[in-house]
Amino acid sequence: MKYGDTEVEFYNPGAVGEMSVTPYQEGDINVLSQIADIQDIYMGWWGFYNFGFWVALEDENLYQATQASVGAMGYQYNYEIDPDGTMTLGGHDFKVSNVKWTYQLGDATGQGEATLAANLPVPIEAKGVFIAQGTNVFTHVKMEDIGFEKI
Repeated sequence: MKYGDTEVEFYNPGAVGEMSVTPYQEGDINVLSQIADIQDIYMGWWGFYNFGFWVALEDENLYQATQASVGAMGYQYNYEIDPDGTMTLGGHDFKVSNVKWTYQLGDATGQGEATLAANLPVPIEAKGVFIAQGTNVFTHVKMEDIGFEKI
């Protein structure tokens, strides 16, 4: 994360299942208190990456064109998967697909789109709107490069 002249790096191997590797942090963590809208930024990030829509994709083949709706007991997800060739990151080629969705989960609603590679733990690019309890948060995340190391 970069803010002004300050840069902070976080690595959390546990987030991708590597529980035997210690998390790593470098830089001034106090930069978070200098960002006026940090709570909204965090809630946008949390809402975007932790809402249940991603579960709807777990059993899907990301490289096969698909349109589907899933819903029951207060939630509804509608999504479309569109395979879109390959993309190079960190010197490696990844097959990618574009995914678009809308959802409703109780009083929370949203819509968005992402470029995904099945063998990367986070979207290459994702943007969307998360609306709940009168709060409307737009989130846009883009991975511009990635490094790979053998541990």
